[in-house]
Amino acid sequence: MIHRHSMAMGVVGIGVLLGGAPNAAAQAVVDGGGPTSYPAPAWMEQLLPDPNDPRVKEYAEQQRVRKETERELRRFRKEYFGHGLNMETRQIGLSVLRERYNQPELYPLLLEVFEHDKEDVRFGLLDMFAETGTDEADSTLAWEAVFDGDEDMRDAARERLLARVSEVGEVSNRIKLVVSAGLQQAKNSEVIAAAGIAEVLNLYEMVPLMIAAQVGGSTQGAAGEGTGNLGWIMIAQQQAFV
Repeated sequence: MIHRHSMAMGVVGIGVLLGGAPNAAAQAVVDGGGPTSYPAPAWMEQLLPDPNDPRVKEYAEQQRVRKETERELRRFRKEYFGHGLNMETRQIGLSVLRERYNQPELYPLLLEVFEHDKEDVRFGLLDMFAETGTDEADSTLAWEAVFDGDEDMRDAARERLLARVSEVGEVSNRIKLVVSAGLQQAKNSEVIAAAGIAEVLNLYEMVPLMIAAQVGGSTQGAAGEGTGNLGWIMIAQQQAFV
């Protein structure tokens, strides 16, 4: 639907119902002068995703699965890491977490769900990433080393990341993408963390970004909140619809 709140203001909002009828035409509604509806322009209809497009269906299914997994993870968190539970139960929870949820596509969700837990749980996640030994897990460590809001977590992730790079013998493109994103942020803590990693790993190609950050701050503004960019870096490509 296209909603025009005021002809004078010219504010237009676009919404898409993925599950709508296949032949449903986009409609525009004018508020204020009466409930008048008329078809959207042809050029705008072309921008709307076809609900029968396999990519649209795949994206909708991914979102459904993600929501279900998030609910499952939050129940799991309450069962094993809830307030007042002893250390033995928490250790069992970490073991089950490794067995059940150590999947690259779930890493951003794990960081989100356990974001405010105690250090034993969050450090346990870092250990899981480090021991997994995959590029996706290593890039997650890089993300935490740059973007986590807790200094202790950043230091712990950085320590594990450097150990992994030393073990592998090279810096992957995913890790470089994380460092590059960090150097283009508005927050000094993220820029400093990314610059420190770039220096230790001898990422000389990052020097122009480091200079730009020192001279004029962020070159492109903040890359976004949460772990959305982490999901893109790990999966490499995702189809997005507006």
